[in-house]
Order: sequence, then C-alpha cells, then structure tokens
Amino acid sequence: HFDAGDNDAHCIGIAPKSDDTIIRGNVIHDCSGDGIQIYATDDTPVTDYPKNVQIVDNVLYRGTLPRSEDGIDIKGVDGLETARNELYGYYESLPGSGRGVVIQKGGQNLLFDSNLIHDTSYGINGHGEGGKHLENVTLTNNQLYNINGRYAILFDDVYEAIVYHNTIANMVGSSFRIEGNGLRGGTIRNNLVYNSGKADIAGGTTFANVTIGYNAWFEAESEFAAPTDIAGSGNPGFVAAANADYHLTANSSA
Repeated sequence: HFDAGDNDAHCIGIAPKSDDTIIRGNVIHDCSGDGIQIYATDDTPVTDYPKNVQIVDNVLYRGTLPRSEDGIDIKGVDGLETARNELYGYYESLPGSGRGVVIQKGGQNLLFDSNLIHDTSYGINGHGEGGKHLENVTLTNNQLYNINGRYAILFDDVYEAIVYHNTIANMVGSSFRIEGNGLRGGTIRNNLVYNSGKADIAGGTTFANVTIGYNAWFEAESEFAAPTDIAGSGNPGFVAAANADYHLTANSSA
C-alpha cells in the first residue's frame, strides 16, 4: 500500500551500481508505481548498471489502488535472474502500464525462468530505448495466460533472444509480437501456444538470424511457423486448464 496518488511509488527500487542484490520470497502489492524497479536513465552507461541481480520466489500483484504501473520494470541491468515469481493483476491503468515484466534501455544477460504471468494486460515486453538495445535475453519454462492486451511476449530492438519451453494460453492479442527495431539473432523453439491471436512480425521490422522450430500452435496462428511445428485444434491435452494447470497429459499430441 504505497499510494502516492498520481505519482510513482515503487515498492522496491534498485539504483545504478547496486550489485549483488537479491529480492527473494516477498509478497509485493498495491504500489502506485512498479512492484520492483531497477532504475537507470537513458544517460546511465551500461557499465554502471546493477550487476548480478536475483528476483526469485516472489508474488507480485496490482491490488486495489486506482493507479499502478508494472510488476517488474527493468530500466538497466547487466546480469539478472528472474525465476519462479508469480505476477498478476497488472491491467493498464495509464498509457504504457499493465505489463507483468518490462525490460528496456540497454539491459543485457537476462534470464527469466519458470515464472507465472497471468491476468494482466501484457506479459513480457523487451525493447531497447535511449539509443541502446537489449542483448542476451533468455525466456525459459514460463507460463503466460489470460492476457487481454496486444501481446504476451514483445521484442523490439533485441539482439540474441533464447525462447524455449514456454506456454502461452488464452490470449486476446498476439502470442509473440516483433516490432520496431525487431529481433536479431536467437532461437524460438519448443513453445506451446493455445487459443491466441497470431504471432506476428510488424511490417518493415527486422527479424534476422532467428532459428524457429518445434513449436506447437493450437487454435493459434503464426507468421514464423516452421515445417517442424505442430498445428492443431482444440485443447492440446492440458491436465486442468480451468485450474491453470498447463502441464500436458501423456496422450497429448504435443
């Protein structure tokens, strides 16, 4: 309940040069800014970004305040592990808000593993800013579901993204959205998308040197489908989707 009215009030903030910071095992909610913000300006050099940061085993949700921004807002970091967190309820209350996770400016060497992001306007937004690009972004084993905005995962001005073993379900907009300065290098493989809008690449956007394959699309379309992909209809065989258990049964075609 950090309520600053129409002003930002982040529950936890990490400043430049704050190396070796661990945020573990907290419940974070009702902030009129971000749940967690790793701060930097466009003028902060990458060499001053916090290094070796861990955000693990936390629960973050918007709560009841009329104003909120994002669950985790990463404006600059070099070396981050974000794992086993649950983020939900971040619906857009002002322009540019409502994201479970946003990564911006010149962040690099970022891992997002086994996070649950659900019931938000947007899932994970990764974009360069201030003349810098994101580099070495890894998304593995994350579940994103019940997202009502334009995308679950967005890349804009990202170099080298590894996207493995993620499940995206019940999307209003795109499962993946590549726009702006696009994605250069990486792999999008072995992901499962169910009941989603099209994975799309905006016109004129760079999408180069990206290996695509072995993804599954059920009740979903993709502009970067591959011959090794699975395309199906109906529920792909989740254990209990109504209870948000998106593990697959043994007889699933995926």
